[in-house]
Amino acid sequence: MDVAITIRNSATERIIRDIGRETGEGPSPLVTRWAHEALERRDREKAERRERRRKAVEKWSSDLPQYTDEDGEQVERIMDDMYDEWGLPR
Repeated sequence: MDVAITIRNSATERIIRDIGRETGEGPSPLVTRWAHEALERRDREKAERRERRRKAVEKWSSDLPQYTDEDGEQVERIMDDMYDEWGLPR
């Protein structure tokens, strides 16, 4: 169900009409274009934030010591000493 949008702000209506006269667009096409531009900007900014976080995690994780097979074996030995074959504490 489509619902019409009414702008009840005369200053905003004036701005839309002024810009529409310059661009040759009516109010609906102008607002539609702005909405699409806002969506594209939001998606682009979201992707940029995601990429910044990914790079930060990558940098942070590269500073961590590498987990080796020897480390894994040592963890297994410790776990075997702490828990019995049913997973209960010794």
